[in-house]
Amino acid sequence: MKKGKTTGMAKVGAVTGGTASPARCLAEHVGWDGQERRRHERLKVNWKGVLTGSRWKSGRTVDVQVLNVSEGGCCINLRRSPSDPDSVSVLGAEERLNLNMYAPGAVLSSVVEVRWYVPVHEEVYSAGLEFVAMNFRDRSILESVLRGGPR
Repeated sequence: MKKGKTTGMAKVGAVTGGTASPARCLAEHVGWDGQERRRHERLKVNWKGVLTGSRWKSGRTVDVQVLNVSEGGCCINLRRSPSDPDSVSVLGAEERLNLNMYAPGAVLSSVVEVRWYVPVHEEVYSAGLEFVAMNFRDRSILESVLRGGPR
């Protein structure tokens, strides 16, 4: 993974067992030095979310858990579905995806791009998503949450 601003997406190798944090997986698999390079502070949340893609089969969605958010993006967990073993492949599709995040009292929507993803358990992946298009209403709600509003 490149230092500084990431223009592409990084995928790292598989975890052999147990559960690890995304930071630990990045450190072990791509030599991340632990230095924070993000432009925006993260806020821990525990929101449900849904990813959809424009080129996917009609009606296909992938459920995610939103772990943290910032002005520029979020970190999610995605569980590989036994009924859809290719559900994790959406992270490597190299296309823009639509993300709906179910914040308390509001559904926030954004077009996102996958910046990195890493396995944290046999069936669970974490991914960093960058917000590339969000309407004014949803952006305003997100900014309010980041300033200390409801999570």
